[in-house]
This record gives sequence, structure tokens and C-alpha cells, in this order.
Amino acid sequence: MIAYQGGKNPTDAKKRRVWFWITGIIAAAAFFCYNYFYVSGTIVPTQMLQDKFFTHTAIATGVTLATFVLIGFVMSKLMKKGKFGTVFPSKQR
Repeated sequence: MIAYQGGKNPTDAKKRRVWFWITGIIAAAAFFCYNYFYVSGTIVPTQMLQDKFFTHTAIATGVTLATFVLIGFVMSKLMKKGKFGTVFPSKQR
């Protein structure tokens, strides 16, 4: 966990943002690799079914990443004053 830093120029918010994106990309890549290497072996070996499976795997990976970002955005807005609120900061005037 990234420790909260007080003061004038804290760097914890930037670290939190970087780790949010790294975690999202790793989760999407792990999902894709799991489907590609493990689940695809259980499909009947016809080219048409494999093509459909890989198309849907790519779409599902994109949906997974989009859902991760959407949930992160909503959580960031709900917890504005908390540590997670710095992942998608609001512009202050």
C-alpha cells in the first residue's frame, strides 16, 4: 500500500495513479493469457470456432479493462477526500 504523504508537494498521488494503470493492464493481460493458453485448449479444434473465440476474447479483454477504469473512476469520485480520490483528481479552481 502506498503511504499517505502530507505537505506541499506529495508524490503519493502520482504513485497511486501509476499503480492503478499498471494493475489494470496486468489484470487485462492476465485475463487474455488465461483465455488464450488455458481455455482455448478446451474448444473443439475447428477453425471457425477458434476464430470466434479469439474475437470474443479480445472484446472481453477490452470490456474488462473498461470496467476496471469505470469502477475506478466511480470509486475515485465517491471517495474524493480519501487516498483513492487522487487516482482521477477533480480540477480545482
